[in-house]
Amino acid sequence: MFACLPPGLVGGLRPIAITVSSNTTTPLNIFTAAGSPSDAVLVTLTINGGVTQGSNSTASAAIDTGTGWNATSLIKLAGSGDVVGCGGAGGAGNTALGGNGVNGSAGGHGINLQFPMDVSGFTGRIGGGGGGGGGGGGGTANNGGLGAGGSGSTVGANGATGGSTNSTAATTGGNGGHGGDGLGTGSTAGGTGGTLSPYTNPGAVANSNVNNTAGAGGGGGGQWGAAGHAGGNNTFVGSTGGTGGAAGNAVKRNGNTLTGLADGTYTGTSFFGVVGT
Repeated sequence: MFACLPPGLVGGLRPIAITVSSNTTTPLNIFTAAGSPSDAVLVTLTINGGVTQGSNSTASAAIDTGTGWNATSLIKLAGSGDVVGCGGAGGAGNTALGGNGVNGSAGGHGINLQFPMDVSGFTGRIGGGGGGGGGGGGGTANNGGLGAGGSGSTVGANGATGGSTNSTAATTGGNGGHGGDGLGTGSTAGGTGGTLSPYTNPGAVANSNVNNTAGAGGGGGGQWGAAGHAGGNNTFVGSTGGTGGAAGNAVKRNGNTLTGLADGTYTGTSFFGVVGT
């Protein structure tokens, strides 16, 4: 939930204060939240401490500046909360005997710029949604495991179960673990990979290559700003796991100026993922 308060003029610009005061996965379009102003404005968007501004869709960044601004307007991000994109969906395990796993889906962006923004006064965390894990490759008797959803403000959905291969006794490979849920817990962690069924070998975070006829484990979902992990391979039948989905950008600039944060790839404690064009 956010509040929008427009006080008097500051430096020739009409100030507009927008505050996100509770956890939300509804994407925020700043231009719309500010009332679609046609005049020159100074918008200060504050994400309160302990609050996550997220997204429920990888197609929409957690925060988007929007378009239609007066060219002399300014947008500033303030506060100490979290801004993180939606996690990508995991890929399905194979649907045919010895089939390959499906690739994981990409995560969504934390912030999408369609107008310049100043983040120099923001002390919280910004991250792209983690990519979904790849589905596991199939075996001669068992299906590949499900790829796990990537971490983000909304955890990406697990992939669909692989189809039965040869009998009702056939079981799926182990499911990749869920990516950490960024909303509520604030966790940035990714998921672990699934086990191989019916064996106990770990699917591992990346993948597991075991010369047997079981379905391979699904890949774990990526942490904030990180790609998902590949599904496991089955070298006996030659099936391969799906690749992990790409991470969303922490900030997608689209050629617009970002003040207070240089372009680069961040893996620290405040910024997670790519900042750049």
